[in-house]
Amino acid sequence: MVGAAGQLGREVVRVAGSVGGVVGLDRAALDVTDADAVRAAMS
Repeated sequence: MVGAAGQLGREVVRVAGSVGGVVGLDRAALDVTDADAVRAAMS
């Protein structure tokens, strides 16, 4: 989940994370303008 530091992102990660398989990423963890970083984060 990109945007995990925002209000909506925090809630989505909290709720969906209880089910499993959700990783929260914020601006510091992932620069969405860097295609290689996005590919690496999604693999």
